[in-house]
Amino acid sequence: MTLALHGVTDVGRVRRNNQDAYGIDAAHGLIVVADGMGGHAAGEVASRLAVDTVVAEVTRGLDSGKIPWEGEAPLHLTEWQRLLISSIRIANQMIFSSAQENPDQKGMGTTIVAALFHGGRVTVANVGDSRLYLWRGERLSQWTRDHSFVAEQVERGLLTPAEAATAANQNILTRALGTGAEVDVDTQERKVDGADVFLLCTDGLTRMVPDADIAATLRDTADAAGMCERLVKAAVERGGRDNVTVAAARVTGSQWWERWKNCWSQRRTRRQP
Repeated sequence: MTLALHGVTDVGRVRRNNQDAYGIDAAHGLIVVADGMGGHAAGEVASRLAVDTVVAEVTRGLDSGKIPWEGEAPLHLTEWQRLLISSIRIANQMIFSSAQENPDQKGMGTTIVAALFHGGRVTVANVGDSRLYLWRGERLSQWTRDHSFVAEQVERGLLTPAEAATAANQNILTRALGTGAEVDVDTQERKVDGADVFLLCTDGLTRMVPDADIAATLRDTADAAGMCERLVKAAVERGGRDNVTVAAARVTGSQWWERWKNCWSQRRTRRQP
């Protein structure tokens, strides 16, 4: 199985600065996307710090086989879930501390969504309203849950999805990195199929391009780079009211994860006394 990873970001047509950020570590099968918030370019600082920290912490954990975790690890979490959660928590602490120490960064924060591919599976973690979609069997499904006021209103039956799409308070988040000393991270882990496409994106895409059009683009585009480029272009052409970032992982074949699994097993064997 082969894994093709690609990402594209654009400032859009309205904003002066790009507060989105993304990172890809193909060697470790990792994609991270973040959407920053805060004035005086603080949003750029938050999103970049989040992405760089998570990539660095995940890489360190995979290479060393050691996952930092305070207290006893929950039994229902896999080591991959614990790795993403701990990495995102470290990023949260760094952003929060930086905002406390620098007055011009006060109030900064960021969303984050990350996907880590391993052993024929994918582990996903998210905070905020940046999303991960799966395209499988001609069907698009949203895996992540938005941590936003509007999403909670929909869950409670107070708004319909159609009403939520035009709500004035779509930008109010109920969870974000950097806004507090601690943060809750949603995580899940599932099996990867041979023709899957995983799409990570900021709300600069989803507020401009409906899911039906996202699905059509994934259906009609063969490669990850083309998917990202076409979706970002569509968001900008439809108004580009926000920064837009799209990253994709396209799975084909049947061998990449077996090689990765063997490599990981060899590292763990070497560390045993």
